[in-house]
Amino acid sequence: MSALPRVTLKPPTGFVHDQRSQGWELLEEGPQVEGEPTLDFFGFLREGEEYINGETVLARASEMDGTESGQHHLERLLAQAKDIPVELRPFYLVATGTKWRRPGGSVYVPYLDFGGGGWVLRFGRVGHDGWYGLVRVVRLRK
Repeated sequence: MSALPRVTLKPPTGFVHDQRSQGWELLEEGPQVEGEPTLDFFGFLREGEEYINGETVLARASEMDGTESGQHHLERLLAQAKDIPVELRPFYLVATGTKWRRPGGSVYVPYLDFGGGGWVLRFGRVGHDGWYGLVRVVRLRK
């Protein structure tokens, strides 16, 4: 498997997509963007796996190289979307450091998705069992 390119982030401007306006509860904000961090992108499936549930993704993400990223990092990346390498377009880029609870109890994490000609920020349900090979966990490079 070839290594995916890295991206260096520009300084932050704060939360842009604050889900509290939709009635969501912020469980974990995730780390702030400091300086101009570089992001790495990792798969999480092990040999023989086609998909796993989100809880397992979160557990495996905590064991990966680098430091956990959060929604602040994805929002900064989205703000400079022209800098996201084309090689990352097939992937869903997930930040596991920010966790939201929707009314009704389900927990969600933010991710970037390339579709309709551009990158968009979305939220994926952690309890969902369909976390598969096109998902990449975003980590801050050490």
